[in-house]
Amino acid sequence: MRRKMKKILVSLVLLVSLGGLQAVPFVIGGPDGSLAPVTPYWTDGSLAAYRGALENATNFGAGGVVSREIQTSTLTQINATTLAGVDAFIAPAWHDSAPATAVNAVKDFFLAGGHLILMNDRNDFDPVGDAIEIPTLVQTSATTSTGNAPLFDGPFGAFGAINHAGLRGNLDPAVVSNTGGTAVGFGQFGGITAAVWDAGVFAPGAGSLVIITDVDMVRTTGSFSPLNNNGRFGLNIAAFVVNSDNVVPEPGTCLLLFLGLGIFLRSNISKK
Repeated sequence: MRRKMKKILVSLVLLVSLGGLQAVPFVIGGPDGSLAPVTPYWTDGSLAAYRGALENATNFGAGGVVSREIQTSTLTQINATTLAGVDAFIAPAWHDSAPATAVNAVKDFFLAGGHLILMNDRNDFDPVGDAIEIPTLVQTSATTSTGNAPLFDGPFGAFGAINHAGLRGNLDPAVVSNTGGTAVGFGQFGGITAAVWDAGVFAPGAGSLVIITDVDMVRTTGSFSPLNNNGRFGLNIAAFVVNSDNVVPEPGTCLLLFLGLGIFLRSNISKK
């Protein structure tokens, strides 16, 4: 009876512990309007539907399309301390006038393992891209893009063309290739409009990276209820960085893991 109870206790602890590994929310933070005065899209409401879709448990959360919960955050300061509280930094058409100290902090965050989502807009709305030497080039006339996995074929569906609006740029194929990236989105005239880098590819220890060259591939063209192709594209972007992340258990979960291991070892020793 005693041995049976130990086995039951070990099983319960391990189940709770393993469940906790996926219970840690994935936090995506972006700049407050004071840090993005030209295009305060993360906070001005134009991305409210996108943020709502990211935090919708049917999309991201237990039982959702992607099992890990997403929380969004607004950063009123951008430095090593505030970035330590997020898993990914999103820059929606962040203008080149962004504070250099903030841009450099984001670069360091990325190189240390943080994830980046750069929703650029032409060549003067990409300060982080410039900092990591993957600039967005001058405006293209593309009005639609098509592409491949993981953004055009991912957890939220596979689909054809998505729309552009407003300003839009493209990426240099040689720069994408030379930095280990994969071009996955292409305007109807052939320019690269989306690219991804898996974690550790851009540099050893770096996080994953997504660059799109038109914020309006999500911001003004994306519908999340009902979900259209641009909306699916936006959700697949988030799914890519979430699935790239190595989940680190919370302190309480670590304690449960060690407790379970201790009980298991003690149980085995007592049998001998």
